[in-house]
Amino acid sequence: MDQDLSFIGAQVRMAPGAEIIVQAGAFLDIETSTFTACSGIMWKSITAQAGSVVRIRASFMDDAENAITALDSTVVKVDNTQFHNNRVALHVPDSGLAYNDVALSVTNSTFYSQDAMPVPYPGQTTAVGTRGYAAVDVYYMTLDFTGGNNLIHDMSNGIVARGSDLGVADCRFVNIAPDAAYTLAGNGAGINAHGGGGFHSVKQTGFGMNSTPSYENCRWGLYTEYMSVKSRDNQMLDMGTAYRVAHAGFLYVDILDNKVIARDHGVDLRFNDGALHLLVQGNDITFGANDCTANCPGYSGINVEEGNYKNPSSVIRNNTIRFTTKLSSRTGVNLLAADQWVVADNELLMQYNMANQSGIQLNGCNRTDVSCNNISSTDASFVNLRQAAIRNTMGSHARISCNDMDRTANGMLFNGPAPGTDVRGNKINRHKWGLRLTPNAVIGMQVLKGNLWYYDPLPIGGLAAWSQDPVNASFSAFLVNPSGGSVWPPSVSPSTGWFNTDPGTNYDCANDGGEDYCMQYKARSKEKLTALDLLVANDSLVNEPYTDETKWILRRDLYRKLDKNADLQDSLPVMAEFYEDLQGSNTADLQTVDDGQVALYDLDSSTVDQLNSNSVVIDSLMNQCKPTWSCWMTVRSNGATREAMRCWHQWLPPEHRDLSTTSTGTFRWLLRTRHK
Repeated sequence: MDQDLSFIGAQVRMAPGAEIIVQAGAFLDIETSTFTACSGIMWKSITAQAGSVVRIRASFMDDAENAITALDSTVVKVDNTQFHNNRVALHVPDSGLAYNDVALSVTNSTFYSQDAMPVPYPGQTTAVGTRGYAAVDVYYMTLDFTGGNNLIHDMSNGIVARGSDLGVADCRFVNIAPDAAYTLAGNGAGINAHGGGGFHSVKQTGFGMNSTPSYENCRWGLYTEYMSVKSRDNQMLDMGTAYRVAHAGFLYVDILDNKVIARDHGVDLRFNDGALHLLVQGNDITFGANDCTANCPGYSGINVEEGNYKNPSSVIRNNTIRFTTKLSSRTGVNLLAADQWVVADNELLMQYNMANQSGIQLNGCNRTDVSCNNISSTDASFVNLRQAAIRNTMGSHARISCNDMDRTANGMLFNGPAPGTDVRGNKINRHKWGLRLTPNAVIGMQVLKGNLWYYDPLPIGGLAAWSQDPVNASFSAFLVNPSGGSVWPPSVSPSTGWFNTDPGTNYDCANDGGEDYCMQYKARSKEKLTALDLLVANDSLVNEPYTDETKWILRRDLYRKLDKNADLQDSLPVMAEFYEDLQGSNTADLQTVDDGQVALYDLDSSTVDQLNSNSVVIDSLMNQCKPTWSCWMTVRSNGATREAMRCWHQWLPPEHRDLSTTSTGTFRWLLRTRHK
């Protein structure tokens, strides 16, 4: 068609292989109409050529190879339309261009397969399975799929994109399952995106982690390769694996505030070595819900597999990870050959000690920080002697600090040489072996590390600390000041040559340079009350090494948290009483002084919001600066201050410099105007 054409209230039957071509300058308008195939044989497409416009409203589009094919420089607008039994509903093909400029708007529409698919038309080269290949299949474009209230269900894939940037919101993916007719890596994904070697991104937002499910019964939620990913606020139910993100080197990954119930892995991260920023935070993940009974594969809540190339900032923080009683529910957080990752302030909840193998497992990892995690089981049996709250196999220079462990066969289990490992401030509760080194384990000397033992081994016959190589236990010697409280294990083997006394001061997580060590990980999480907060409010911190100074610091920090969040004050009676008791105290006076410092500058609300926003962005950008510290420190140590500044500013990203300058300039202007 080379001129405008409208179908209103029409019933159109398309012949096998039939195609409508909308030429440049023409406008095709379809409203309250139905397009279906003749004789159950696919028709080809409505093809929009460059310079054309297609609009479809309140219609039914069925049985096409590609219901709409949009070429470069076209406009397509779809609203309140059902796409049924199409191989692809909306298609932007690879036309050999570097970029397809297609304006695509889709709202209030449904894409699905049901009953038998039509058979291919004569000469059709694309495969057709028992369900449609994808609702949307695009190449080399910017896809804005945020228009609202779209539903994709019972397809082999939801959105497939190559070399494109995606924005997806207000969209549901339901019953997405792979069809063997389609040979696509990640077949069966709600969103399947491949960057194709470029710097492309997918940004997807759900309805809230406790609201309408964005994904339900999908083999994969998001399956991406060579893409930056930001996905948040989803409820993802009955998934295979919710997230599979691979090859994000030099890119960014944020998986935030999602509720996941998965049959396999919750989050699967593969070969993202060198990612500029990777954050998995605030998620509630239940994993390994497969009903297998024999030869079950082992899955993880968060699985990381890399090649020991360090990442500037890779963090797993503030997540709740829930095991099931199924045999597939194996490891909460699993890291393989990961370098310089942080796993902190997560809660890992085991249920079945025979199958639930490890809370956090490190295999051949370097410089990994595993801190401030709470790992526990509701199962009181210890029949799986390989089970551990934290298990480390080989690697080097791990920091395992300030973790709280309870009711696992082993508290901490070390296997193989792991030189430079720092084991400090961990709380070891009810285990058969609280700390266990296998015969070939070497972790290095531990001097005054302040690990705490609260119970005798359970069941009888266990040991609080056990080195299975008594001859070489001294290579992993623990030096402890026994007068520091619960720092000496109630039972040790070998009894000599491994644990020895030292008159120094044991490490205290709650007083790390005057601050609670774990607060650095909680600071960016959503404000919430912790088990430690309850102990502080009840004044029930009885174990050493909580000194009077440490208790005061913890009370001050809890008061600040309650002062900034009135909802927390009313969440429990003990919190309301604690906050009320401290009114008028020195602690409250100090908080008033802190609050008054901002008021001195007469900051209006927009200025405060801008400064807070700048601060958050600067914190994020600072993580990117870590690779530069080695250069900085080297030249600084040699006294070359000017060279150090050159090294720093030459690398510093422009957006970082701009934010720093803006924030500093704002304060300088306020100071000048304040004194006028």
